[in-house]
Amino acid sequence: MRNLFQQVLTKSSAGLLIVALASVLAVGCGNSDNFVFTNTAPVATTGNLTFNFVQAQGVITVPIGTTTLEFTFYDGPNQTGNVTLTDSQPYAAQVTVFGVPTNTQSYRIVARNANGAALATTTGAVTVVPGQTTTVDVTGALTVLTQPTNTALNVFVSNNGAGNAGDLDLFDQLFGFVRTFVSGNNQGIALDGIGTGFHNGDTDLNIISRLAERTGSFDNTMDRTITLAGSTTVKGSTVFPQAGVAVLADFGGNALYSVSTQGAQIATTFAATAPWDAVADETNDRLFVALTDGSIGVEDDVTTDFSAPFDRTFTATGLDNAHGIAYDAASDTLIVSDVGDPGVADDGEIYIFG
Repeated sequence: MRNLFQQVLTKSSAGLLIVALASVLAVGCGNSDNFVFTNTAPVATTGNLTFNFVQAQGVITVPIGTTTLEFTFYDGPNQTGNVTLTDSQPYAAQVTVFGVPTNTQSYRIVARNANGAALATTTGAVTVVPGQTTTVDVTGALTVLTQPTNTALNVFVSNNGAGNAGDLDLFDQLFGFVRTFVSGNNQGIALDGIGTGFHNGDTDLNIISRLAERTGSFDNTMDRTITLAGSTTVKGSTVFPQAGVAVLADFGGNALYSVSTQGAQIATTFAATAPWDAVADETNDRLFVALTDGSIGVEDDVTTDFSAPFDRTFTATGLDNAHGIAYDAASDTLIVSDVGDPGVADDGEIYIFG
């Protein structure tokens, strides 16, 4: 960690806005006792705020790697009301924000790294003095660190566009872009509890060591590829970390593949309807599969008996074309996305099963 604004921002005197208030007097008609103000002194409507965290005003720390500071000011307390001003400046030990409206009461500062990822957020209260520069007292400021970690709040996005097919983009908890890893595959992505990535291609699976911590690209000395015999169009997948098993949904082949996380294909089971994605309930050794006919397939004893298509299925009224599927073990809740008609852009829905 290091102090926020570590390099002192200096500016020439020509760069500082100094407002001198002057009154212009005009002599009106009549004798010398009859003076009339024909132009009153301008009233300042803004002031300047200096954030100096290395002196007696308290210290805010941010993660190493902070390069940019984004300021947002509000006319209400606790970051409420209307935004009065926004500003972005390079990381430095002392930063002065100019032209802050006098009705400003609170602020938010977001520290970002070179990739634009939000690393820390600081909030606090301010008072702006018209026409003056005020050093902000940050003693009571609240800082929340949002460093990217291998948690469920971080999101890996598998790309399949014209210019980014094969890329895995990591976004942090505030949906700020963190980094890209070049896997080479372009379908579903799943992680186990230690950050190993399982990135699907149409007919194979890349197992990527320590994906959650890496930059760069697929490395044959660290990573491995499993070719899925008989597969045609693999989409989503899920992992049973304790059992060391990954399950992949093959949309084109109406099949599910069970694969050892060590690199061997274990078994294949076929479904009557094309599957799109799957999710594990490892506590109960159970698999939920999103089927494109609008139903959810349930397979019990997945890691010990992967022979039957499904032990049962269920659906909900209006569920037409299940695609994405997620399971929250803490609340025993299943979340399913329904894309509806692929040719219609606005008929998608989210279904929640408890």
